[in-house]
Amino acid sequence: MLKASILFAFTALAAAVSAAPTAPAVSAAPTAPAVSDVDVLQLALTLEHLESTFYNTALDKFTAQDFENAGYPAWVRGRFAQIAGHEATHVQFLTQAIGANAAPACEYDFGTSMDDPTSFAKMSRIFENVGSSAYLGAASLIQNKDYLTAAASILGAEISHTGWVSSSVLKVQPWSGSFSVPLAPSAAFSLAQPFIKSCPQGSPQLPVKQLPQLTLSNAQPQLGSTVSLSFPTANFSNGTLYAAWVDGLTVEYTAINAKGSTQVPNGLQGVVYVVVVSSKETPSDDNLVSGAALIAYDFGSSANNTVSGSPVQ
Repeated sequence: MLKASILFAFTALAAAVSAAPTAPAVSAAPTAPAVSDVDVLQLALTLEHLESTFYNTALDKFTAQDFENAGYPAWVRGRFAQIAGHEATHVQFLTQAIGANAAPACEYDFGTSMDDPTSFAKMSRIFENVGSSAYLGAASLIQNKDYLTAAASILGAEISHTGWVSSSVLKVQPWSGSFSVPLAPSAAFSLAQPFIKSCPQGSPQLPVKQLPQLTLSNAQPQLGSTVSLSFPTANFSNGTLYAAWVDGLTVEYTAINAKGSTQVPNGLQGVVYVVVVSSKETPSDDNLVSGAALIAYDFGSSANNTVSGSPVQ
C-alpha cells in the first residue's frame, strides 16, 4: 500500500510540475526562493545526475586491471559499477516522478578525480557524503510524507555507499559518529556547483542561493590550530562573522577576526563541514555567508571509535 501511495503521490506531483514554468538552473537572488516539495526533488535529481555521470565517466575510463594496478582487488570496480547502477536508478526514479520539467543532466568537469582509481575513490566518498548531507538537510523542507519516505529510502542507499567506500576501499572510518551531518540545501549545493560547467537552457530553478566558494589556508587544518578563511566578497572587518563547524548534529561556532582567521575546535571527528555564518544559529539560507568546505579528520577503519569522539587505536 505504501508503494502504491508513493506512486500515486508522484503522479500528482508530475502533473503539478508539468504546468510550472522553467527558469535558470540556479537562483542568483540573495536569498533562496520559497521551497516546495517539487523544488526539493529537483535539487535531489540535480545531485543524482552529477553522481551518476561521475561514476559512468570513471567506469568508462578505469578497467578492473587499473584498479588492481592501483592496489585494489578487482571486485572493487564491480562494486563501484553497482553503485553506478543505484545512482542511475535514482535518476530514473526522480525523473519519472517529476515528469516533463525534471532537471536534465548538465555538463561536468571532475578534474583530477579522474587521474587514477584512488583519486576517483576519494572523490566518490566526498560526493556520497555531500549527497547524504543534502538529503538530510532537505528532509525538514518536505511536506508530503510519501515524498519524505522515498527520499529517506534513497538516503539509506547513499549512506551505505559512503560507508563502503570509506572503510572497504579507502580503509578509513565507515562513519564519523552517532549522527550524520545535515546540510542546508544551499550549503550542500555549494560543494557540488564547482563541478558543474553548464546546464541546458531552461533548466528548472533550484531552491538554493548563490554562495561564494569557501577556501581554507590549510585544507586539512589540525585540531586547535589557527586557519584563515577566504571567499570572494569576504569582509571580516566588522567582526560579526563566525565559522560554523558542523559535526553530526553538533555545531560549534568560532569567531573570525578582522584578518579572516579563526581557531579550529578540538574534538572534531570524521567528516565535518565548515561554513561562514552571520549569527550563531543553525546554518541556513538566513545566515549563510559562504559556501561549505569539507574536512575529513579520519581514523583507521579498524580503530575503536569511542563515545567521547577521540578514536583510540
